[in-house]
Amino acid sequence: MEKGFLIEATKHLYQLTLLFPKKEPLRYKLREKANDLLDNYLLKERLTANNPGSFAENQTARYHHSLFEIQKNIDTLLSQLEIVKYQNWVSYFEVLELQEKYQKVDLSIKGEIKEIVFETKEVKREEPALKKLDSRKEKIIEVLKNKEKIQVKDIVEILPKVSKRTIRRDFNDLIEKGIIKRIGSNNETFYALNR
Repeated sequence: MEKGFLIEATKHLYQLTLLFPKKEPLRYKLREKANDLLDNYLLKERLTANNPGSFAENQTARYHHSLFEIQKNIDTLLSQLEIVKYQNWVSYFEVLELQEKYQKVDLSIKGEIKEIVFETKEVKREEPALKKLDSRKEKIIEVLKNKEKIQVKDIVEILPKVSKRTIRRDFNDLIEKGIIKRIGSNNETFYALNR
C-alpha cells in the first residue's frame, strides 16, 4: 500500500465528517484516529527506509510498535464508521466506500504483521538445529525419530561403551535445548521428541 492511498482516505474522511453535526464527538474522534493512523504509517515508512538516520535506534521494536498502533487505529476507525453508517448524517454508501478504503489498509498491515509473526516463529524453530550436536545426541534424536519414546536403557543397548550417567546428561542437555521432553519419573522415565 502506498502513502498516497492513505492520504486520500484521510482526505475523504475529513470531507465526510464536515457533514456531521458540529458538536458531534464522532466528527473529531474519527479525524483524530485518522491522523494517528497517518502518523504511525509515516513512522513505519521512515523506519523501513534505506537510510532511517536517527530513527535507526531500536528500529525493529519501533517498526513493530508502529504496525500494531496502525492496526489499533484502523480497528477503532472501522468500528466508529460502522456507527456512522446508520446515523443518516451522510450517505450510507459514502461511509461504505470509506470503510472499504480503510479495510484495504487493514489487509496490507495484517500482511506485514503476519510476516513478522512467521519470521519470529521460524527463528525460534531453527534455534535448536543451529547448535551443533555431538554424535551421541544425534544418535538419540535418530532413535527418537523411529520410536515414539525411549528410556536411558534403550540408548545404553545401542551405545554400550557410554555410561548411563553420560546418557542422562545428554538427555538433560537435549531437554534444555527444547529438542526433547521428559515423560514420567523414576523407573518410569521416558523421553520423546518435542513436536
